[in-house]
Amino acid sequence: MNGSRYFVDTNILIYLLSGDKTLINILNQKQIYISFITEIELLSFATLTDKERNKIGSMLKSFIIMDINESIKENNYPI
Repeated sequence: MNGSRYFVDTNILIYLLSGDKTLINILNQKQIYISFITEIELLSFATLTDKERNKIGSMLKSFIIMDINESIKENNYPI
């Protein structure tokens, strides 16, 4: 992998939060984009402790979170 920007999903961030060394090395010094849905999913686990919620919150601050907007909603992709 040789890009400087990555769009990642919830499962990747769960592995990252768990300390996955491979992902840490791959994503280090990269610009990370996530969906607002991923943000919601990460923060919606009912059993999160305050410590885990703070860890997730700190991590999210370093990412670019893509919100839904009109151009995304109106874009039709062929299946």
